[in-house]
Amino acid sequence: NKKILFVAGGVGAAPVYPQVKWLKEHGVDVDVIVGAKTKDLLILEKEMEAVAGNYYPCTDDGSYGHAGMVTSKIEKLVEEGTNVCILSRDGNNLNNAYEKLTSVANAKIEKFIGNVSDEDFVTEIFDELSQKYRIKWLYNVAGIGMFFPPEETTKDIIEEVFEANLYGLILMSTAAIKHMKVHNEGNIININ
Repeated sequence: NKKILFVAGGVGAAPVYPQVKWLKEHGVDVDVIVGAKTKDLLILEKEMEAVAGNYYPCTDDGSYGHAGMVTSKIEKLVEEGTNVCILSRDGNNLNNAYEKLTSVANAKIEKFIGNVSDEDFVTEIFDELSQKYRIKWLYNVAGIGMFFPPEETTKDIIEEVFEANLYGLILMSTAAIKHMKVHNEGNIININ
């Protein structure tokens, strides 16, 4: 009996919630890990608890739930030997995540660099992976932040953040679910 796992950080819980709710309504058991710096910054907690099979809150400061970042929960799952795919547009972040996971894992870990807001790229990656593997894990580190004084923030900056943090997250999750449903199993990790 396999489950899907969603992992979100901060506002990343917002686009994950409707997917978890939809899956529950369609008979798919979903677990959720949500992280924030403090308990006060966790969002949609009651809603997520209502639709998740298991809900695991994590706080960086240890004020609630698991003390530490969501990645420490993820590492425990990876230690069990599950195959994982990670994708990021930032090569340094991708390599850091890859090194950290491979240092604790028995798992085979695939990594890809690309723009998650490019629908053709996302489709191509999942089509390629599905030819080699039963897709069980998506480790999506799609979030970006750009910090400028308000008067220096442009429409282009806002669009770039929106495309990566929301549109990219939805594209990746949707593509993963399409392939995971074929085998009625899978885990999605979205960290923004």
